[in-house]
Amino acid sequence: MEEIEYPVEALKAKACATVTLTGTVARDGKMTRIQVAEANSGSAEWKDLFVREAVNNLKTWRLEAAEHKDSVRIKYTYSMDSWG
Repeated sequence: MEEIEYPVEALKAKACATVTLTGTVARDGKMTRIQVAEANSGSAEWKDLFVREAVNNLKTWRLEAAEHKDSVRIKYTYSMDSWG
């Protein structure tokens, strides 16, 4: 699994989003059939950027091989902490 990236453009703009993805863990441990279940952000432009980053991250996941496929649902939350 690669590190989750906060898009640089969104970081500069202090944009936030949540992206919920679903997918299937194939028997070889790779993520397949990734779909967006829900995505929320302040604007469509940012939403698309965050969705792309979340999907790209989930594609890098590798889990242990198994006899059966399993479904997953994961929520990515991109938020800015207030530093006073």
